[in-house]
Amino acid sequence: MTIIHMDTEVTRALAVRFRESANLIEKSCSTIASGMSQVEWDGESSSDFKTRLSTNLRGLAVFNELTLDAMRLNDEIEQWVTTDQNAVQTFKSNQTIWQTLFASAGINVTGFTSGFRAIIKPYSLDEVWEYLQGTPSGKALEELALEHSTCFVFPDGTIVGDPNAATRYTVNFGDLPKETGGAHNRNDLTITIDDDLLRLKDKVELAAILGHEMQHAVDAAQGKMPLFPKISGKESEAELETIMADWIDGRVHSEVRSYERQENILVGSAYEDDGILTGGEREDFFKNHTSYQPDYEEDIANVLPGYKATVSVDPNSGELVVDLQPLTQPLSEFAYTA
Repeated sequence: MTIIHMDTEVTRALAVRFRESANLIEKSCSTIASGMSQVEWDGESSSDFKTRLSTNLRGLAVFNELTLDAMRLNDEIEQWVTTDQNAVQTFKSNQTIWQTLFASAGINVTGFTSGFRAIIKPYSLDEVWEYLQGTPSGKALEELALEHSTCFVFPDGTIVGDPNAATRYTVNFGDLPKETGGAHNRNDLTITIDDDLLRLKDKVELAAILGHEMQHAVDAAQGKMPLFPKISGKESEAELETIMADWIDGRVHSEVRSYERQENILVGSAYEDDGILTGGEREDFFKNHTSYQPDYEEDIANVLPGYKATVSVDPNSGELVVDLQPLTQPLSEFAYTA
């Protein structure tokens, strides 16, 4: 299993280089053709030269082949990953049967499952960070951690950021709910990456998920993602709606930054935050990540138990809106009294 994942990473990188080379060649050919068209040169010699140049440029049009090769490589990678997933699922399905057979034969299988699990785990978190650290985003996250007195402690003892920081996040693999790749917990200062992803993702994808959660942590350190809104209990309903909208909008902005960070880690580019959350970004976020809206509404209800909340984006202004509806509990003649 490990070999499949390592080959997958290498081949993905090769496919990326194919695409980059194709783009470079295509851009160079376009530059040459454009430059030649602007040369003030007429006559038979000019026509002959331009004809030969065009012929040679067409001969350099290998970028199409490189792009197709990149697509073929990605298709083959997906076949590898599917094979890997099917093999793991087959093992998990038959695991109970095997354990029963071993037990009936008097064979002690203590540690057997964990031993096999170790075989199908291709990477450690320390290796994932080592890769991430070599990317522009990884270096930027480390600098942000240093700047804002935050550090991340990895399983092998590696400390990223300020080793003397008061805010110390423990980073590890663990069990998370389905379809939750990673989790940043402000309460116990932990970052958890879903254990199951080790059998499904390559090192680059794991690094992108790790970077996403680290972005949340440095956002929190900068005060860009408040844990709870500040309320005195004397606010009007309209004031509460404004406070809740600001609170949720800060969390949405952190998610947008984190997903952008995750994406640029996948493609290997540098990330620059312009500090602005546009209406289009809000709308795209809720459209592409539908589970967040009910979660935010539940969080508001937990802070304001007397209200039901609806979170939306105003189609005209693009601003985030929170609508609060008071919960009424009709009196009952059977109501319990102490």
